[in-house]
Amino acid sequence: MKKALLKKIPVVEAGIKDKQYMELCRQNYLMKVQKATVAHKRTLILNLYDAENIIKEQYQPFCRIFFSNRDFITYFIKENRWSIKTLDILEAEKGKFISQIAIRTYKEKRSIQQFFHCTDDAVDSIQLIQIEQQKRKAEKSLKRKKRSIKDIESLFRSVKPVTGRFEKWLEYEVLKESQYIFYQYSRRKMIDCTCSHCKSEYQLERSIPRHNKEYVCPICKRKSIFKAKGKSGYFSDYSEAVKIEKASDRIILRHFEVRKSYAAHGTGEYTLSYHEDYRAVFQEKFHFYYPVYSCLAHKNVWKEKYIDPYFHYRYHLNYTIKAYQTITQMPGMVYPYNLKNVFKGTPFEYCSLDYFVKNNRFVELPVVYYLKTYLKFPLLEQFVKQNMFYIALECLYQLPNEWEETKETNTRHFLGINSRYCSILSKYNMGIREWGVLQKMEKLKIHLSEQEIFAYCKIFESNRDFLELNQYASIRKIVSYLAKQIEKEEKGKAYKLSGDVSGISHAEMKCYQTYIRSWKDYIEWAEKLEYDLKSRYVLFPKNFKDVHDKTFREYQKQQDKMERKKQAKERRTVNQLLKKDIKLLGKQIQNQDYILKVPGNCQEIRKEGQALGHCVGSYIPHIANRECDVYFIRKKTDPDKPFFTVDWRRGKIVQCQGKGRIRYPQEMVEFVHYAEEKLRLLKGEEEKKAA
Repeated sequence: MKKALLKKIPVVEAGIKDKQYMELCRQNYLMKVQKATVAHKRTLILNLYDAENIIKEQYQPFCRIFFSNRDFITYFIKENRWSIKTLDILEAEKGKFISQIAIRTYKEKRSIQQFFHCTDDAVDSIQLIQIEQQKRKAEKSLKRKKRSIKDIESLFRSVKPVTGRFEKWLEYEVLKESQYIFYQYSRRKMIDCTCSHCKSEYQLERSIPRHNKEYVCPICKRKSIFKAKGKSGYFSDYSEAVKIEKASDRIILRHFEVRKSYAAHGTGEYTLSYHEDYRAVFQEKFHFYYPVYSCLAHKNVWKEKYIDPYFHYRYHLNYTIKAYQTITQMPGMVYPYNLKNVFKGTPFEYCSLDYFVKNNRFVELPVVYYLKTYLKFPLLEQFVKQNMFYIALECLYQLPNEWEETKETNTRHFLGINSRYCSILSKYNMGIREWGVLQKMEKLKIHLSEQEIFAYCKIFESNRDFLELNQYASIRKIVSYLAKQIEKEEKGKAYKLSGDVSGISHAEMKCYQTYIRSWKDYIEWAEKLEYDLKSRYVLFPKNFKDVHDKTFREYQKQQDKMERKKQAKERRTVNQLLKKDIKLLGKQIQNQDYILKVPGNCQEIRKEGQALGHCVGSYIPHIANRECDVYFIRKKTDPDKPFFTVDWRRGKIVQCQGKGRIRYPQEMVEFVHYAEEKLRLLKGEEEKKAA
């Protein structure tokens, strides 16, 4: 319906007869009917009037509903807005629904029935309008769904069925780890075994097979897992795969869930099954689709999936989180045999995904994240081409904000390290944490060999804080010393930076990290105790644990002594300040019931806190630093008994608390305000004199 033409149709105003009718019928709204021809189409116009406006002799309609043979629309005149809501949920104003509508004449009711071809006079006209609106909405919705199905089918028309080569790739590469050797336990010396991969049957000594133990098949030389026929029932292995295809100017990502199901009783037979659960299409941005059964098409069709931009993991269950991650990331092993030509002529032509997959064939990659990250951070291509795959993977999940804004095209300049360290990053496939270690090594001018750098990152889990210890001794010497101490005290294996650390366990790494932290603490204490840190006997004592504990006790004694001195100085300062306040204030602030008293010394402040059960005793350092002042409020009838305590700071009373931290009662409000004004006056004069 053309809105510009509909606006031009003359408006029918209500009249005096309509006013009289609305006064009698007591309905909320009046409806008047018009007929017109718009763009060679019959059009029914329903003008709605507010009863209150008609009684006030304001005869203009507030909205008009236009009907054609297959459509309808509502126009609100004052707001100049259009709506496609049906009459039963239409709002005249926000929260005010249109109900109780009157039609004055039989002729108008008859016009409505004739337009909708209704011959039953018993049908209410308003109800008939609502039925016709719902009918037209349903027809439009059906057309929209059919059009959507047709558009999506044309979008995926070029997608071809999977080939035998793809199925073999799923079976032998995607589910490579799904390989078992089934055996039947017996008391004989040799046990019959069957490999699920090469289907070979052979015998092994009875002592070799153990249920769920890893073993290399002697025939096909592939890593397998033993499964006892008596213990292994029906079980399945799952994995995910992604196939990328090109359709004209679009890239289509197809996500498959793959399953290999093994029959019960350990026969070694299995069935391979897979299904395509999601698709992603890139054309300027990503659109995601999932399969659903359509009653209109009587088959499974693809439907676009709405992705919530504010999805929060906290408010979802595990399976909804899994579904969200799968459709937005498209994780899985990437089919490698068509990647050379699939990205040509697209924004991803130089993304190097084919090179990444070629060198990491069995890595499950979040493909959507990879492509999105490449668009934001084109330097990802250089990381991949220089074999920095681990850094590239870390960028997919958490790309630093400053990296997005970079315009640098050279990897070495971007990373801020020399070419030697770049080659180490590439050779050992290190990540962002290791890059931080190398960056700090270059800054602190620490010289280690490739093997030593790798060993440091392995033992200390790429913690760069320990590199600062290089100012006391070389990292090489420190680790060698700690290795001797661990070997002596913990009876553990000694790992040096120059040795092989590939076999180090997690517990051993934690042990080394604990020792280097202890040594760091020991050096800091020794420095504060003014030990000679140039002496090798101080840096590397023979019995580290005993010397560490002894040094800690000495350091603690020194700290306690310094703390006592500090507290004594604070007490002296506070006592001097309190004497000045006694001279300044004296007993000037009082009324007939209460008096403001200045504490005599620090001891009185502590006793006040203990008596009233609040924390004023801890305010002595703040008073010494002139951050606040403390005063007591006493009853005149009992001036020595603790009553309320005042915290004065920044020219006002910020706290006034009694026993158990209670707030002062209503009868004290006047005195507290009076004391605040008086303190502001007297303390202000003192500050002026000091200035």
